[in-house]
Amino acid sequence: MEKCKVCGHEENVRNTTVSNAFVHFECPLCGQYKINTTAVACSLGREVLSRRHQLSGLLRTVWTLTDRPVELTSEDMASWEAIRKKTAFSIPDDLDVIGKADAILRYLRHRSEHLGCGVEIRPPVDYSLGFCINARELLFVLDFMRTQGWINASTLDENEVSCVTITPGGWAYLSGVSANVLEQGFIAMRFKPDYNDLWRKGIIPGIRKAGYKDFRVDEHETNDHIDDEIIAGIRRSRFVVADVSEQNAGVYFEAGFALGLDKKVVWTCEQAKLDTHKHIHSDTQQYKVVPWTLGQYEDFAMRLTRRIDATIGHGPKVFTGWLID
Repeated sequence: MEKCKVCGHEENVRNTTVSNAFVHFECPLCGQYKINTTAVACSLGREVLSRRHQLSGLLRTVWTLTDRPVELTSEDMASWEAIRKKTAFSIPDDLDVIGKADAILRYLRHRSEHLGCGVEIRPPVDYSLGFCINARELLFVLDFMRTQGWINASTLDENEVSCVTITPGGWAYLSGVSANVLEQGFIAMRFKPDYNDLWRKGIIPGIRKAGYKDFRVDEHETNDHIDDEIIAGIRRSRFVVADVSEQNAGVYFEAGFALGLDKKVVWTCEQAKLDTHKHIHSDTQQYKVVPWTLGQYEDFAMRLTRRIDATIGHGPKVFTGWLID
């Protein structure tokens, strides 16, 4: 029998097939995924190996929600950063109980055919759904979710199948309706390499120096619908920083959604774009814009901080370099 290349358990692998340039693995814990034939003999790199439970959760989540297996290359096998780019959703850290709970709730929502529908959770092979290290940690997270009033569970035992149901409070939490508003600013912008310096050197320190935590949903693309994670993120945030340099429809939607919730929006735009187009979208001409210039991010961060202070008020967090204490 083949061993699963990710979780390493031989007994978990149901079958493997070879098609085109990939070997297709099917594992109850990791879901279905593919490895390039040139990389299938490679071992996981040291950092990837230390995060194999997170990789397992990533593969399982993508397969569950999209029915498309992630395709891993030799670069992915060696580099966690390369793997991280395979997904647009956040991967919870090991001590992030909220992040793990959110991942499990997304799965339960996906599997629920109607309100009040129960979904089976099998701890020995389903702990990857919460990016957990083992079944015991999964039960810990499920118990936390139950005490929060988000789920009902028939049993919480490592060796027994549990029927888990999202409660009305859990559905409200998923929509962001009952979420606590956090001292954070939601970043709405077009995420692409050209804007990395703007984000890292301008927007992040601008928000943090104003006493707030920054929040972004990595590499999301808006098509005909807005991802629930974005909606919930905006609901939980005090305000939104919206960069409209690219005139991106998704950014305007997120800013408009925030305004509809009576949240403040701080508008930013590249000065060269403002000079060329004279103004941003006609519906937003009444709002003041914090302009930025390529390479002059420290000055922009200072002006962004001042605008946030003036519009929202200074937050409670202390800025220390790249960290918030």
